[in-house]
Amino acid sequence: MITVSIKEYSWGTLRIIRRDNSYSCVMHPEHAKHVRLLCEGEYYSFVDEQGTDWDVRVKGDRVLFTATYRFLDVAREELAFD
Repeated sequence: MITVSIKEYSWGTLRIIRRDNSYSCVMHPEHAKHVRLLCEGEYYSFVDEQGTDWDVRVKGDRVLFTATYRFLDVAREELAFD
């Protein structure tokens, strides 16, 4: 099961996308602003604070995060960009 937790800090909004207890993607505000603007067919890559290199793309209303042996499929609305 994939869950998204959103925490507000003075420096911005931190989003943590987690697949059970297996792995997670920590998305800081500087990455979220790029992911938010993605259109279908575009992609954005970033390294999170755990050192994982994530490729992000949009397919319809889903946001897909992929890394070596890791995959997270999240509804755009769950990321609360708006």
